[in-house]
Amino acid sequence: MAEINADASLQELGVGLNLSKIENAIENAEATAQGNQEVMRANMQSAIRQAEQNIKQITLERKYADVNTRANMMLFPERLSYDPAPEMPPEREFVDRMEAIPGFVPPAQQQSTWAPLISGIASAATSLHGVDFQRKHFKLWHVSSTDPLHEVRGFVHNN
Repeated sequence: MAEINADASLQELGVGLNLSKIENAIENAEATAQGNQEVMRANMQSAIRQAEQNIKQITLERKYADVNTRANMMLFPERLSYDPAPEMPPEREFVDRMEAIPGFVPPAQQQSTWAPLISGIASAATSLHGVDFQRKHFKLWHVSSTDPLHEVRGFVHNN
């Protein structure tokens, strides 16, 4: 209804408007805009695929460079300045088998009974070496007050 009123008022003024032309122009503009959007969307997808391919190519080139770096880090043998004369290995000597005596039992191993006793006395003497017996509370080593962590360098024995 508004179209008819607008059309009638414009015809009275003498303006010759063709609404079908205007509608066709609007439809053409919308179709062009939609086509442009599809082209932009396709360009964006192409750019994304190309970026992904570039990342894959960079990754492949890095792996190839890493392999070459590891290969170049290896030491290759150097050619000697002379050809050494071949040498024969020493002649092999074969030893005859020993005969087993049936029912043979080797004697039991003997251990000194004095060795553990002397070892215990020596370790006790070593532990008593740092004890100060002149004080009532004797200390073994000392606590370092200059140590920032105030670690105990030994242990303190109080009576």
